[in-house]
Amino acid sequence: MVLLMKIKLFIFFLLSCLFACQYNKHDISYHITRDTLVNVPLYAQKGFYENDSGIYFYCKPIQYDSLCVYKIGENETFNFYNYLKIPSVFADSVDCNHEVSQWILVNLDTIIALGNQTLNFLDMKNDTVFHTFPLEGDGYVLDALCMNSLQWNKNRQVLPLRYVNYGNIKERTYNGDVEMVAEYSLEKGLQPIAPKYPFEISDSYLKDYTFLPPCLVMLASHEDMFVYAFSTSSLLICYDAKNNKVDSFYLNNENYKPLPQLDTTGMAQISRSNFIGRQSLVNFYYTDLLYDAYKGIYYRFFKKDMPLKNEKGFFNTWDDVIYGVTLIDNKFNIIGDVCFQPKEYRQTNFVTSKGLYSASQKNGNTIIYKLNFDYE
Repeated sequence: MVLLMKIKLFIFFLLSCLFACQYNKHDISYHITRDTLVNVPLYAQKGFYENDSGIYFYCKPIQYDSLCVYKIGENETFNFYNYLKIPSVFADSVDCNHEVSQWILVNLDTIIALGNQTLNFLDMKNDTVFHTFPLEGDGYVLDALCMNSLQWNKNRQVLPLRYVNYGNIKERTYNGDVEMVAEYSLEKGLQPIAPKYPFEISDSYLKDYTFLPPCLVMLASHEDMFVYAFSTSSLLICYDAKNNKVDSFYLNNENYKPLPQLDTTGMAQISRSNFIGRQSLVNFYYTDLLYDAYKGIYYRFFKKDMPLKNEKGFFNTWDDVIYGVTLIDNKFNIIGDVCFQPKEYRQTNFVTSKGLYSASQKNGNTIIYKLNFDYE
């Protein structure tokens, strides 16, 4: 049995390598513009939303019972637009600052609150909760796709989630139990949409790379194509739902460095924690995967590897980390890599028709970033 599994794994990797994607490198330039929103209240969660009328930034201030919404103006700056009051029946029963991990706009009247135990559809206009769905049921659990900020798929009218099927397993593990990605819609409910990725892959990463959870699933979807990936592997698994076809690709970008084999056996807890922290800092791993339907390309964000100490002999810190992104066309050819300067760009991104938007807070103000790429 063990020999058979090894043979299957070898064949899987061999076929994946045979169908590996081409690397068509282009010279890529990038442009980052910043817009400062002064005196925006400290917020717990944030996001962006786009419809035919424009692009919106929204956030949940810690001290408010509403979401603050800002809309981009003609001068490409964001201006205050409106408050979206959270339905009182929901706000009175849930700690919205700590028990809601994400707020997802379906439209300007409907918001999804991803709670600790339930998925909640809120009607902001009529001050009601009109639908609730449990995140954990008989043998399964749903949670956010790790590292991705969830966005409502307005074309398919669904919310993508990570689907973990325990089966007969009584204890939660990250040892290959992530069965697939699922979608949730008001019309059809929960619909698993992508097949389970090979158990052997997640199992091997768990044993070798315990400092980075191997099953951090990153999903990029458009129409009937679903692409999901791992933080610790260059493997992409592509599922064509229309034709029920699965392909796999190894995309080793020019900055990719495989993770080293690590062994923390016998380490004391404090020593092990320090060791894990250092390894997370110095090693390469992927941080996000997005699809840009406006340009027909994928963005695969990553953190570069770096030495433990700098040229002066001092320990490097997270302020020294360099983040970057690989651009991939819709035929899975690599267009090229872009690396940012330390502390220049390290945000969670939202795809819009005008570019990639992100936001962070500094000195009581909110900084909104817009990122664009140019290449021939």
